[in-house]
Amino acid sequence: MLAIAFTTEGGRQLVFSAVLDEEENKLRASKAFIIKSKLHEPSDWVLSEDGKRAGEKIWNDTINPGRSK
Repeated sequence: MLAIAFTTEGGRQLVFSAVLDEEENKLRASKAFIIKSKLHEPSDWVLSEDGKRAGEKIWNDTINPGRSK
């Protein structure tokens, strides 16, 4: 898998996260994610045990392709 993004896209997310207000910081701390410069809460599935296992598998496949358990 090849992940490609433009510098401006990554920079925009960094600036957005740096200027969050207090309420947004609380949401971000709860594993929220950003879409089009708006914070969104993770779904119930993402927070479930199945979601956590899937997240770990995706992370391992991304970091060590072909070496997941």
